Amino acid sequence: MSNHFLTSGIFLSIILFAVSCENSIMEPQFKADDYRNYYPAKTGQSFVYDLRYISIDAPSGIYDTSNYFIKEVFSEFFIDNLGDSAIKIERYIRETETDAWRSFDIWFANVYEDELHVVEENIRYVKLKNPVEEGNEWDGNKYNATDTLNLFNYSMQTISSEMINEILYDSVLTVLQRYDSSLIDKILFQEKYAKNIGLIYKEKTTINSQNPNVNIPIENRITTGTIYKMSLISYTHAY
Repeated sequence: MSNHFLTSGIFLSIILFAVSCENSIMEPQFKADDYRNYYPAKTGQSFVYDLRYISIDAPSGIYDTSNYFIKEVFSEFFIDNLGDSAIKIERYIRETETDAWRSFDIWFANVYEDELHVVEENIRYVKLKNPVEEGNEWDGNKYNATDTLNLFNYSMQTISSEMINEILYDSVLTVLQRYDSSLIDKILFQEKYAKNIGLIYKEKTTINSQNPNVNIPIENRITTGTIYKMSLISYTHAY
C-alpha cells in the first residue's frame, strides 16, 4: 500500500472519530431517571403557549379574563454572573394569532447535572431535580426568599400520559410546587413537563370563598382570587 493511501486512510479515520465524538457530545444519552429527559434545553427550539389569566373580585363585580399567546425561544448559551453556563430564553407576547410577536422579557436556565435552575423575573427557582421519581421532594426556593407565596417544598407527583390542548403526551412529569386547600381557600401551583419536549403546562391558582358551602366546589363560589394557566399549543424541535 502506498504512503498516499495509508495517509488518506489515517486521515479519514481521524475525521470519522472526530465526527463520532462530536455527535456523542451534541446528543448525550441520559439515564431514565435524569430530569434532563424532560427539559432538553437546546438552542433553536421554541414553544408557543396559550395563556389565560382570570382575576375575580365578586364584591366589586370584577370578573376579568385576559388571553394571550406566549412564545419562548431558546436562543443561545452564555456565561452568567455566577460563572456558569446558561441558556437564554427569549420571551414574546401577542394577543391574537394574527398579531406580530412583541419581545417583552428574557429568562435563562442553568441545566446542572443534578438540578435545573430557571431565573424568572430575576428570581431563581430550582424547577427540577434528580432523580425523576414520584415522591422526590426538594426546596424550590433555596436560592431566594422573594416569592413568599411559594416557600414550600416541590414534589414530583405523577409520571403518566396526559392530554394537553388535544395533544397526547406519552410521558408527563407533574411537579407540585404548592398545594393548600380548605373550605374557603385554595392555592395550587404546579408545572408539567413532557419527556423529550419540556414545559407543557403551568398553573398558579389562588382563590378564596366567603361562601362555605360544602356541596359546591370552591371554583364555583369564588369571592376573590386569580387563576393563571399556561398550556403548550405548538413547539419546534432543535436540529
